Amino acid sequence: MSPLPRRASAALAAALRAALKAAMRAAFFALAIFALAGAPLAVATEGGRPRFAPERPVEAAVRWFRGLADGSTFEYRLGSTRWDFAEYAPSFLAVSAANLAIPGAVGIALGSLAGVALRSRRRGWLDRAADAIAATPDFILALAAQVFVIVALKPLGLRVRIGPSQAGLSAVALAVICVYPLCFSFRVAARASRRIADADFVVYARAKGLSEGQVLRRHVGAAVVPEIVRELPTILSFMQGTLFIVEYLFALPGIARFLFTTAFSGMRPGFYQVYQYNLGVFVLAGIGLAYILVYAALRLSLSLARKVLVNE
Repeated sequence: MSPLPRRASAALAAALRAALKAAMRAAFFALAIFALAGAPLAVATEGGRPRFAPERPVEAAVRWFRGLADGSTFEYRLGSTRWDFAEYAPSFLAVSAANLAIPGAVGIALGSLAGVALRSRRRGWLDRAADAIAATPDFILALAAQVFVIVALKPLGLRVRIGPSQAGLSAVALAVICVYPLCFSFRVAARASRRIADADFVVYARAKGLSEGQVLRRHVGAAVVPEIVRELPTILSFMQGTLFIVEYLFALPGIARFLFTTAFSGMRPGFYQVYQYNLGVFVLAGIGLAYILVYAALRLSLSLARKVLVNE
């Protein structure tokens, strides 16, 4: 066999393997969504006692697929009114994606720059402060941000909107979501820059006469970016946990807030019985889609940043 057909067959086999992996991941993602959305239905009550009812999530999933034909799957109730989720889903998804992308990009950029610029030979108080802030519960951070706006900024005449603007965003909420990527990227960048500060290629670059700024930008900074990329799934996962809390506390019209305000009836008798399974599926799928979109955008931005740093 000539080299060209052999290369073509190898490329085809690689493409098929990649397609199979993508299909398996999509199937696992779908199964996880239906399983999580059906978890509240697996608890039923008989005679005032709870019991495990695995048939109820299966029946709800079957109804969900059947409802795709007549559109009933996209209907949900809010009070006594029926709404069409497909009509409002794009705006909900856009708000949640923006609440991940904006603070993610800002936090990673500022944290990485601070980690490289403020690195030291040993763990210092900045490292411990970053650990402490990142470990603070989200609702405490949200409360502290609101108190800061009311107590410190408003007396100065600075008008800061705590609730959502017309675009569905809030500067205070974005600041709260920004905390984790800022602290985490600071720690990652500081650790990586300390590790490579005395690496052979950095010493060689200094020996060639490169200034300290060029060394930091073209070598230390460029080496930090891959470390941030590797930790990006962890950063986004924690940010999504914060997103659920922040959208609810600040009444942001994002898709995550729907899980608390609409999919469930609230903390009262009948909490599970009036759970809207269809909406639960869409909320979880929307959060997953927002994760994929924001991950792709941040990954592309980091790749471009590295190319700029090394002048490729």
